[in-house]
Amino acid sequence: MAADRLFVIYGAGNDGIGLVGKITTPLAEAGGNIVDLRQDVLHGLFTIYLVVDFTAAGLDLEGCRRLTASIAENASLTLSADRFTPVPRSAEKTNLLCILVGEDRPGIAAKISATLSRYNINIEFSKMIAREGVFLMELLVDCSRAAIPLENLEREIVSVMAELKIKAVVQSQDVFNKKKRWLVFSFSKSFLGSETAAEIARQTGLEAAAVTKAYGGKERGRAPLAAAALLEGLGSEVLDKVAAAAAPTPDTQELVQTLKTFGYRVALVCPAADALVGRMARLLGIDSGCGLALEADPDTRRLSTETAAEALERCGEENFLRDLARREGLAPEEITVIRDSSGAGDVPPGIRLEWDLKTILELYNQRVLSRDNVLGLLGSFGLPSGGRA
Repeated sequence: MAADRLFVIYGAGNDGIGLVGKITTPLAEAGGNIVDLRQDVLHGLFTIYLVVDFTAAGLDLEGCRRLTASIAENASLTLSADRFTPVPRSAEKTNLLCILVGEDRPGIAAKISATLSRYNINIEFSKMIAREGVFLMELLVDCSRAAIPLENLEREIVSVMAELKIKAVVQSQDVFNKKKRWLVFSFSKSFLGSETAAEIARQTGLEAAAVTKAYGGKERGRAPLAAAALLEGLGSEVLDKVAAAAAPTPDTQELVQTLKTFGYRVALVCPAADALVGRMARLLGIDSGCGLALEADPDTRRLSTETAAEALERCGEENFLRDLARREGLAPEEITVIRDSSGAGDVPPGIRLEWDLKTILELYNQRVLSRDNVLGLLGSFGLPSGGRA
């Protein structure tokens, strides 16, 4: 490659089908050889970076810029072209893969960037997402000029991120072959949110005293059993209809799909009714979901609580994680758990739902749901801390 015929073309615009072809085809027709390409789509924003060798075509910088302008107009993109001087990769380069995950808060990206800079570490590649209270970031860094030994650097990264309640996993060997990674959402708070639960209670005449009586005095782990008891005899198809009134938010859908593109497998464990947990797992493509499974009589299809205690044991976090690790052959560092037990926020981080209250209230108005059933539903979809609806 001749250095005076090597150019970088870069830009962005609204995403659409065929954009890469609209860029690369004219380059090929002009005799350009693409030697490097990076392309991404972020929330409908198309971005691209290409290094093109025009040695064979003899195209100079001004010619490349004219060609780029023509391509940009045809593709409705903003593109620029500049001369490119490659920097040879050092044979002594040492790569480190840093994976950061936890509850989102301001300053995480700034903190890890400042830490790496302080020890003379160069970030070569990074990507991150922060949605629905969850933060995930991956960085590939070059440690060949590190100011401290690698083991000290790893400890520093883990320590600094722990201050922000972010789990840091550092992979120093075989960094381009990522280890198995699971992200488990372990929830106990309400999928309804306090405003939704309060509106359901108001529309059905449920008083706060009734909620307190049903759940307020219960041990935290036993509240789902109290909720299940209030659903005794309810048709299983009714519970399915209520669960069908919930749908994941668009940001939740994007979060789960992005986690998958990052190489994660996703699990959801919650003592909420399995009718809801299973529905969310199907809609979101979650790899493993575990909720409180209530059995129904095979003849009447009415719910029974005879095996509820055993079902609650199965969907406990400790049992779920142990079974997951055994089934998938996972080491502890390959599982990250996002919990809603920190007390921050009204709804769980990560998996958030939108509810069609009309469906629930129509079932109540038609007397398909009793007031006790409604009270049980509030608990079956997870209760806020302290047993409050």
